[in-house]
Amino acid sequence: MSQTISLALDGLSCGHCVKRVKEALEQRADVEQAEVSQQQAQVTGSADVAALIATVEQAGYHATLKTDSSYPKSEPLTAAEPPPEALTTEFSSQPADRSLPAHFLLIDGMSCASCVSRVENALQQVSGVSQARVNLGERSALVLGDVAPQQLVAAVDAAGYGAQVVEDEQERREKQQNSARKAMRRFTWQAAVALIFGLPLMIWGMLGDNMMLSSANHTLWLVLGIITLLIMMVTGNHFYRSAWRSLLNGSATMDTLVALGTAAAWIYSFSVVLWPDFSLCRHAISILKPA
Repeated sequence: MSQTISLALDGLSCGHCVKRVKEALEQRADVEQAEVSQQQAQVTGSADVAALIATVEQAGYHATLKTDSSYPKSEPLTAAEPPPEALTTEFSSQPADRSLPAHFLLIDGMSCASCVSRVENALQQVSGVSQARVNLGERSALVLGDVAPQQLVAAVDAAGYGAQVVEDEQERREKQQNSARKAMRRFTWQAAVALIFGLPLMIWGMLGDNMMLSSANHTLWLVLGIITLLIMMVTGNHFYRSAWRSLLNGSATMDTLVALGTAAAWIYSFSVVLWPDFSLCRHAISILKPA
């Protein structure tokens, strides 16, 4: 018998996410219609709650049954059916195909769509994996297949990222929240250090002294170059670590662009300070050389 079920959704961040969940639900033979937003889904059909939650999970997102839904069900829950609380914990980590085991991984080090693609490809190349879905927003991956969890972790590590397997839904959410808080604290103090030291240096460089290098300020610019390098290493070390891992794996990410841009600027500037005569000579030749 047809019924309408209301699901609370988590992990959707854009229209593409909404479209992906809607298509996944409407591809089921027992679903007549699915209305999806970033926060919830209203599904009409004969599918049970557990199957719908599993379908959303397989698409790479998370869902729970909304107990405060204003949409009436055609039939109440019977004694043979588990209560909503059991559905959210028991079935939220299960795939639509019950014959395939599901593994949840928390991924560390992803920063862009290129990272997502690399992690997905690395997981799908593991023998025994049927399907792998990676969620950049939640830094997580859902893997379907008969495979040892440590093989999945090793594949992600080989791709240049970090991973840990989490089987319990509550534990997964707690670790995600802890990871987000740690990242926020780290970025906060890094930004503070960069501003405290970097902003005065920038203002002094523009207003407080002659920007032209001379024998009188040569030592000063050497000291400033070293201080700048320390600030870059302390406040932006995660960019350089990620870029180095990408280089070892023969790939490039957004962190690579940041690392290349800042490193190239510092290396050129510091080389001018170290060898001013050579740099000025090359500059003069480029100006005097006829077109």
